[in-house]
Amino acid sequence: MKLNIFLKIAGALISVSVTPILIVSFLINLSYLELVNKYLPPQEIIREELFLSQQNIQIQVGLILLLIVVLTIFVAILIGRSFSRLEVKVKTRTEELEELTQSLDNQVKERTKELQEKVEQLERFHKLTVGRELKMVELKKEIKKLKDQLSKKG
Repeated sequence: MKLNIFLKIAGALISVSVTPILIVSFLINLSYLELVNKYLPPQEIIREELFLSQQNIQIQVGLILLLIVVLTIFVAILIGRSFSRLEVKVKTRTEELEELTQSLDNQVKERTKELQEKVEQLERFHKLTVGRELKMVELKKEIKKLKDQLSKKG
């Protein structure tokens, strides 16, 4: 994972920093050769010196590019480490949140079970009280009926 991040960052930084320098050095080299061929006389000594200076310029550009690549890789390493530390922190926090979620889920399950038990107790109590009320109503009707019969006889 860390290598993958490093490679992406290094590739991006190298392409952003090296590509313009390569293009500019190529264009300067072409312009230099064109100027030498177009405006200078074809004397061998002057042309050799100019080609030597051109080679020096190419060597300098190469060294600059090498320096930029090394610095870019160094910066990519620093940025990659920073991202991987951020990634580790995110992973740790994600694990903490998952544990908290699991704990909360367990608490909800326990509470739901407790509430279900209380509901069942209330339903049993309700059945008992309704059953008693119905018996009381029946008994009251029976008492009234008996009172009516006694009053008719007496």
